[in-house]
Amino acid sequence: MHCSGHLKVRLVYTDGFPHLQNMGLVAAAYALPTPNTNTTEVRLSRDMFMFRASLDLKLIFLEGSSYA
Repeated sequence: MHCSGHLKVRLVYTDGFPHLQNMGLVAAAYALPTPNTNTTEVRLSRDMFMFRASLDLKLIFLEGSSYA
């Protein structure tokens, strides 16, 4: 699946210091065509990240740059 979306954040002040608080994620996904081989390559730009999910949509793998 290829997902595209927008993460909504807001600026909150805790003890006088600004922090970003995640409000939610709005995303759309579509299935990638199944190739004859087991490799599927999608070029990722710098504002994209890779993740892998099980059939019940629980995250199995999440690329480090997405939560750093």
